[in-house]
Amino acid sequence: MFPFWQQVLNLFGVEISNHSQVGYFNVHIPSLDFFGEGLIIEGRKIVGKAAIIDVDVNQLESTEGILPSGYVPNPLHSIPVLTLSSSMSSDFGQQASILNAGKHSAFLETEVELDDGSTEYHKGTAFFVSENLLLTAAHNVEPEHGRVTKISIRYEGSKKVEPTGSTLRCRVTAVMPKIDPSKYDPLEDLAILECFGHDSPHFLHLSTDELPPTATVHVIGYPGEITEEWLKARHPELDDYDGSNRAAAHKLLPQGMLTATEGKISVVWGGYAEYEISTVVGMSGGCLLYNGKVHGTKSDLRNVEIDVV
Repeated sequence: MFPFWQQVLNLFGVEISNHSQVGYFNVHIPSLDFFGEGLIIEGRKIVGKAAIIDVDVNQLESTEGILPSGYVPNPLHSIPVLTLSSSMSSDFGQQASILNAGKHSAFLETEVELDDGSTEYHKGTAFFVSENLLLTAAHNVEPEHGRVTKISIRYEGSKKVEPTGSTLRCRVTAVMPKIDPSKYDPLEDLAILECFGHDSPHFLHLSTDELPPTATVHVIGYPGEITEEWLKARHPELDDYDGSNRAAAHKLLPQGMLTATEGKISVVWGGYAEYEISTVVGMSGGCLLYNGKVHGTKSDLRNVEIDVV
């Protein structure tokens, strides 16, 4: 068995023998990768349902935006700051699980030195799954080009990413091995990080429960900058990329803010799950919640947020 899977199974609390074979039904592993990135578009309008997570005051603050068809607006949706009982969903348990997931999610930054001497910063999301281990998307910490010089996170549960905020050093302990290195497979886009000198007494537990094919789920992460180029590449059906649509996307998923976005699973097949949720660059590596349990990580190689200095 690959060392990576040994570590993943340990995180699940699954006891295995040397003869267990992952992928041959001897050990049940849930879908760990939820694939696809982009905004929900209805009638050439960006729609979605999202909230900023503020763990300091145990509160979800609904963001601005048009709700997708089929969603009923909250009676208090127009109030700028919403309390726990009035934002996103009327189900307290679901909101409590979102807040809990936010407490253990972290903004992730990977420093990469390029051949020409310049530096890139790749940004994403990770979440604690033990006292000092985190899960994230492998492409957040293993760039296609350059040499990684530093991997760090901000303190878990930070509502807003501050440019001068304190950071915690991390290292990659295991990466899902690739069957064909020349091809991108979302199922192989997983990495385990170790955080130095920091123990999280509480963390998120991974679920081995089967995910219903039409479940309502939440993705937790830190949205990045939504550029004109990103909108054009992802949504050619839009007729405006640098004006109202870009502004609407940033209002729905504010840059650098710990955010939960809600939607439905559209299909589960072959270990993958696709969904109808508005997500953007920067949220890769974040956890996906269903009924208070973590069922996987957000994965999409095309959505790495990169700053060059």
